[in-house]
Amino acid sequence: MAGELISTDDPEYDDILSIIKETMNLCRELNSGVYTEEENLEYLSKIIGKDVDGSVFSMPPFMWIMGKILLLVY
Repeated sequence: MAGELISTDDPEYDDILSIIKETMNLCRELNSGVYTEEENLEYLSKIIGKDVDGSVFSMPPFMWIMGKILLLVY
């Protein structure tokens, strides 16, 4: 599905929509609060579905649509 449009008839549509909504909610929470660096990384970990260690610096606002498909190279 790499960048392709997805039909509402696709059997994976509901799963993908659920991931998008969850990711948007996490981004909204992250961007609307004042958090420590550790808390920012916790949100980022939830968004991408992988542990993010302290070597990553995250400074909101953070925008992302489809979670779990982000690769951080550091």
